Amino acid sequence: MSMTIGELASRLRVTTRTLRHYEQLGLLMPEKSHPDGGYRRYGEPQLVRGMQIEQLKRTGLSLALIKRLLDGEEVAGHLLKRRRREIETAMAVHEQQLSAVDALLADHAELADPHLVTLAAGDALLVNLTCAQRAMDRTIRTGIQRMRRDIKQRDDVVCGSFSARFPLNIERASLPVEISVRVSSQTPGSVFEAAETAMKVLLIGDLTLLPLAYDLALTAVRERGLQPTGWAIERYLDLGRSPRTEVMIPIRPPVLVAGRE
Repeated sequence: MSMTIGELASRLRVTTRTLRHYEQLGLLMPEKSHPDGGYRRYGEPQLVRGMQIEQLKRTGLSLALIKRLLDGEEVAGHLLKRRRREIETAMAVHEQQLSAVDALLADHAELADPHLVTLAAGDALLVNLTCAQRAMDRTIRTGIQRMRRDIKQRDDVVCGSFSARFPLNIERASLPVEISVRVSSQTPGSVFEAAETAMKVLLIGDLTLLPLAYDLALTAVRERGLQPTGWAIERYLDLGRSPRTEVMIPIRPPVLVAGRE
């Protein structure tokens, strides 16, 4: 069997330009060729190798790696497993990006924008905990889970979003953390929380941006000449795949701002 470059290109569903590029890379050489490059002839081995190249291209491997594999410089199983790990990593990143896009779309593409809000007075259920700084995230999650379990057992409670309050200075050896959830009306065990003013930044998506959200909120407080109380509040509007977290810095003295939370 002998084929021209055009015939091989047609059988491989590629262009003759592609085959010439493969030849320049040493990836797929003609069986016979004229010294001045006037003609090229290909046989069955080139058809087989061409098919293998096109198969491996579908995995996203570079032509350089494909050449190393087909020339026996790489073990196919090892190379493909490595490629699989690369794809899995990329997919995980894309999943995170997709979640961030969906979360922003759900909130009408609301981006971080610090502004003062008035947190309305109301009744709330509280749990007071103490933890080390490195265990704060786990402590908050555990506290919220515990409160949810307790609330499910009570028919008299209609609750809103969960919040956590803790000191702005988290360098202490032991941190007090208050987990709370607002309830629709006074109920056994609830306390009354007074209204307060806070600088709020809404963070949608990636929670690794929480330190930046705090930096933004604190900067906005300082730029406006306001005095923070020394506490921070996180309100968890959604704890699912695309989290929505309000970062709030209460200020003193409370001031009335347009709109109520």
